[in-house]
Amino acid sequence: MIKPLKRKGLMILKKNQCRSDMKITKADIDDVVTYNPETGDLIWKERTPRLIPRDRARSTWNTKHAGKIAGSVCNTTGHLRVKIMGHNLYVRRVAHMMMTGAWPKSLSRHNDGNYLNMRWSNIADSEAQAAARAEEKKKNALGIDRPVRPGIVYDSYSGRWLSFINLSKFVMINLGSFATDSEAIKARADKMESMGVIAS
Repeated sequence: MIKPLKRKGLMILKKNQCRSDMKITKADIDDVVTYNPETGDLIWKERTPRLIPRDRARSTWNTKHAGKIAGSVCNTTGHLRVKIMGHNLYVRRVAHMMMTGAWPKSLSRHNDGNYLNMRWSNIADSEAQAAARAEEKKKNALGIDRPVRPGIVYDSYSGRWLSFINLSKFVMINLGSFATDSEAIKARADKMESMGVIAS
């Protein structure tokens, strides 16, 4: 069976919108996770009595989650998300808050196009980068945020083309992002050919 993702400890999520994160502070985040800028891993901390008062519930949670990678993958976008204080947050935004103490003004771009690579060097943002992306979006304002063909979507946030293969309703192979639609289409066709499936 083909595994849709290579990062250990991650799951595929059902479609679910991310809620506003602006009310969540750095202290709130620091209470529940740690971030390693070298590896890009977001790790669950042990819950304290303040967060989970009941001993049995706290012990169960810590045994199951503490020390493990936090976050799961959205099966529609391929982005990593994590649930904190009842809010589904993009992991790259959480990392930005932990490193700078503030929420990013825009959605950080993954320099290598890999949405699972959360190393700080890969997602660190700047005003100059944000301005360049805004200009790029104007040049590429084609109004095509919908799939142009099965498994190919234009991501207006990054200005790149996403390529993926849905194996089932809840499982997806993320093939990455590409500068052009033709590159994304070719990557999907090549992958499906290697799987012995005729690309649609």
